[in-house]
Amino acid sequence: MTGVTSIVDKDMDEAEFRKGVYQLLEESEFRRKHEQHEIPTAFDKSMWQLAVLLAKLDPATAWQESAKAIPGAEGVYVREALGVLKGLLAHRGAGRYVDYDARLRRSGCDMSPSILAMSSGVAKSVTWRDMPLFKTAYDMAIYPTLLWELKPTLIVEIGSGTGASAIWLADLMRMFGIEGRVVSFDCQKLDISYDRVRYLQGDCRRIAQDFDRSVVLENHGPILLLEDAHVNVAGVLEYFHPLLKQGDYVVVEDSLAKREPLLEWLGKCQNAYQVDTRYVDLFGCNVTTAQDSIFRRMR
Repeated sequence: MTGVTSIVDKDMDEAEFRKGVYQLLEESEFRRKHEQHEIPTAFDKSMWQLAVLLAKLDPATAWQESAKAIPGAEGVYVREALGVLKGLLAHRGAGRYVDYDARLRRSGCDMSPSILAMSSGVAKSVTWRDMPLFKTAYDMAIYPTLLWELKPTLIVEIGSGTGASAIWLADLMRMFGIEGRVVSFDCQKLDISYDRVRYLQGDCRRIAQDFDRSVVLENHGPILLLEDAHVNVAGVLEYFHPLLKQGDYVVVEDSLAKREPLLEWLGKCQNAYQVDTRYVDLFGCNVTTAQDSIFRRMR
């Protein structure tokens, strides 16, 4: 349980903090017994280790203050873990769905940018079917979780890259038994033929003219829109807004550089979307390239 502590409002009193940590321990134990066939996760083990160390602290002194007296690596571990947990509990208190501007006021990332970046591969990119995928290990776990819950019948990907991402998403849908397809849009023409995948060529600056909207209008199930083109971000999202319905999802990757266009888009659609913290905080606060930007359409 290590990382860069979230930039959150940690004005939480000691009693509330301790109650929250004990609740996390109870939830961990419940999952192990009832959902995980008695097998603990790495997080479960970390929480148990922390509980043993917390029991040694002065009960009359705040944990974070008392932990300053623990020497060496053990002390570093306890202090860092308490900081991360306080951020985690602050976010949990806000609920699953949160307004984007509220997230910006309270969030950071529980992982340094360099470590997060390295999770997409250092010696070479993470690949899928021998093609560079350009996804972090964390995003490669978040997407399957989202697909299983949403079960989209259509995934629209803006920015195709090498074409591997669309194929990976189609493979996940097939593996999950989801009857759906992927439409991937990019300025470069990709001569790839793959079942359930259609590659479209066009310019994001001319999205209304170049994108074949019939592929969305003909769809009658849930939609996942993935923006990863970095061009005309607000315009692209505004174009798709009337084509999406309540319950659909929008994922904006590499979102730290896209805050202004995201605020512009959300303002124009009257904040019809909220951040789904289940996914952006699945591995800690914002341990994903889609930081604060996995959105569910709420209305």
